[in-house]
Amino acid sequence: MRIAKAWAGCSVVVTTLALAGCYAPSIRRCELACASGEQCPDGLTCNTNNMCASSRNDLCTGGSDGSIDVPTDVPRDSACTWRPTSNVEPCALDADLAMTDFAVNGTMTVDTSLIALSASQLTGEPIALVKVRDLIIGPAGNLVVIGNRPLVILVAGTARIEGGIGYAAAADPGVGVTCAGSGGIGTGGTGGTLGSGGGGGGHGTIGLNVSGAAGGSVVNGGISGAGGVIVGVGRLVPLTMGCAGGRGGGGTNPGRGGGAIQISARGSLVVSGRIEASGGGGGNATGIAAGSGGGAGGGILLEAETLNLTGAQLCANGGGGGGGGAQASSPLAQDATCSLAAARGGGSGTATVGGAGATGTIQAGVGQTANASSGGAGGGGGPGWIRINGVQTGSPMLSTPAFSPGS
Repeated sequence: MRIAKAWAGCSVVVTTLALAGCYAPSIRRCELACASGEQCPDGLTCNTNNMCASSRNDLCTGGSDGSIDVPTDVPRDSACTWRPTSNVEPCALDADLAMTDFAVNGTMTVDTSLIALSASQLTGEPIALVKVRDLIIGPAGNLVVIGNRPLVILVAGTARIEGGIGYAAAADPGVGVTCAGSGGIGTGGTGGTLGSGGGGGGHGTIGLNVSGAAGGSVVNGGISGAGGVIVGVGRLVPLTMGCAGGRGGGGTNPGRGGGAIQISARGSLVVSGRIEASGGGGGNATGIAAGSGGGAGGGILLEAETLNLTGAQLCANGGGGGGGGAQASSPLAQDATCSLAAARGGGSGTATVGGAGATGTIQAGVGQTANASSGGAGGGGGPGWIRINGVQTGSPMLSTPAFSPGS
C-alpha cells in the first residue's frame, strides 16, 4: 500500500513554471499521525506516541527524517493538462507529476495540522495539500481527517471512493482564516441571573435564513448568543470550514465546526461510499449556566472530468445545541451524522433543551429560554456547503444539504 501524505512533485512554493523536471520528495518518518492498530506507509509503524515512525519504540524525539523511498527526478510531460480547478493551480503545483497512489483499505487518520507540505488557496487562505497519482478508498477503507486546515487532494489519475472519508469537527478555523460565522457568545445576566445560551455556528444556508440558530435567552437581563452568519459561497471558492458554536454564559465548550475537503481529479471520480464533514454538538451546562451552540457543517467539493455518484452519501449537517441546567443523566447534544435526521439538542426534563442541528431540509433550532432553575440552551449549528463540478452521471443516495452543481 502506498500512502501519499507526502506527494511526488516540486516544492509547494513555485518560483517558476519553466521547469524541465522536478525533485520528488519521499514520505518520511514522524510526519503522519496514526492511531493504535491503524495503517502506516510501507516501512513505517504506528509508535506509542501515535505517529508513523521507523519502529514501535521510535518516539520521534529527533524530528522527522529518514525517508521511506529513494527520491527521484521525474521528467515533466510536454504539457500539463487539467480541467479548470477550484482554489489551486494544479499545473503550477506540478500535480501532474505525482507518482504515488493513496490507497486506504482499513482505518487511517490524517491530521491536516501535521502535514508538512502545505500551500495557500488562490485567495490566500492556508490549506493542507496532498498530490497523488490515484486515490483509492476501498470498501473497508475509512479515512479519518482531523486538524484545523481544509484538505485538498489533487489526483493526477482517477479517484474511487467505496468506503468512507470523514473530516471530523475541526477545533478552529484554519490559521489566518477569519470565521465570521462563529456563533455569538451567550452572556449571563447581571446580579446572578440565569445564563443565556450560545448561538449555533454558521456556514451554509437554507433559504433566506441565517445559518446558525440563536441561543435561549435569560429570565432577567443578559443577551443570548446570536446565530452564526453565512460564511463563504456555495461554490466553495475559497474552500471554507464550518464555524464553531458560541459558548453559553457560564457554560461548557461549544460544538466544533465540520472540516472541509476538496477532491479534484484529472480523470474520473467515482463515489459509491460516504464523504462527511459534519458539525459537533454543543456542551451541556448545569444549574444556572447556559448550554453552548452546536457547530456548523463543513464543506465538500468534488470535481473531475466525469463524476459517477451512484449510491454516494454526502453530508455536512450541523450539530445540536447544548442543554442548560442539565443533569448528569441528561442526554448530550448530538454530533451531526450522515443522515436526513437532525442532530438532537442536549438536555431534557427540567433542563432547557438545545436546538436541533440543521440538515438539508431542516433549519437549525433555537435553544430554549431559561426557566426558574436552568440556564438557556444553545442554538443548533447551521448546514454546510456541498459542491459538484464536472459531468455527472448517477445520483447520490443522500446529499444533505443538497449539492449545488457546477460545470
